[in-house]
Amino acid sequence: MPRYIEQITNIARSIPKVKDSITLGVISGLLGTLALDILNLRNWRRNKTESLYGHIAGSIFMKGFRTKRRGNFLFGQINHMLSGALAGIPLVYLFKFTGKDHPILKGASYGSVIWMVYYVLGIKSGLFRSSPKLNKSHKSNLWQNLVFGVASAKAITSLADPSIFRTAPLEEQKLDGEAKVSPGAWTLPYYTDYETEKAIH
Repeated sequence: MPRYIEQITNIARSIPKVKDSITLGVISGLLGTLALDILNLRNWRRNKTESLYGHIAGSIFMKGFRTKRRGNFLFGQINHMLSGALAGIPLVYLFKFTGKDHPILKGASYGSVIWMVYYVLGIKSGLFRSSPKLNKSHKSNLWQNLVFGVASAKAITSLADPSIFRTAPLEEQKLDGEAKVSPGAWTLPYYTDYETEKAIH
């Protein structure tokens, strides 16, 4: 897993910093989906999973055997990548709400939630006409979604402009020895120590 995440992180570092939260989420989700698909293809070739995500996503719109055609598989793959890109947006707001520390833990947790949604809403509800049935596939899919979450999280922390995670300014801040308050707010007069000392004596 670390090798795929490192590759995605290096790609993210070569992209200019992003200031918009939605754009950041889409790009990071797309990079996370790329890492997921690389691992999925590797596991599929080694017979560790039954199908590719392009087959699974395509089976929402057509019968499972039709997804094996190249054009139909490509259609399913595009839908899968669009879903992955959009899934990166909530992760950005999770970081904005909780801070950008511990990206691996937060990303892995988010990836496990995505897997549970995929498993419960997709497989158990019968949304996918072609869905994995073997335990080895379920385990591989969980592992792949953990990679998606971690890779997306690392991409967010690498791509985000510092202004995205900047907290809102406080109502009052001290700047250069003076109290900075919002316009129109009523405050007590501000004195330096020297002025206070003069008033006392």
